[in-house]
Amino acid sequence: MLLLLFVSLLMLVLLVVAVMSMLTAGVGNAVQASCRSALRISEGSAEVEDAFGCALACCPEYATPLLEARSPCALLLARAASGDLDAMTDQIVDHLRSHIPALVAAHLAVIERAQPGLRRQAMADLVGDLRNMAAVAQGRLDFLAARRSEMRRTALPRAAAA
Repeated sequence: MLLLLFVSLLMLVLLVVAVMSMLTAGVGNAVQASCRSALRISEGSAEVEDAFGCALACCPEYATPLLEARSPCALLLARAASGDLDAMTDQIVDHLRSHIPALVAAHLAVIERAQPGLRRQAMADLVGDLRNMAAVAQGRLDFLAARRSEMRRTALPRAAAA
């Protein structure tokens, strides 16, 4: 009985040492980095949403194309928040998060300074640039959906055979 108690205590000590060594080796840092990454994605999503809100407020006559452009961007950013990203999708999400707010801010500065005759063209340029960003997001969403569909299709024969 005493031997069993000693072995249990030894196993507990080894478990504590293993956990401590994992934390000092950086496993805890990876978890913390993952949490920071999720926070960064949600903050970036809010900045993108704010940028689209500013564009809508400045260009209400372009509400429909702006809302259409916002949709795939928001969907891809939401997908990013789930954490299931490949490297290319992560790069696209980072591109959207960093470029959309800057793009909108730059265009709004031009729109504010533009003479009335050029203002409409500046607004159309903003909408066009946001549509281009949305096309990139939609392309990635389509790729991810096709990949998921292909994975399901190839998994079905294996599941039926099992």
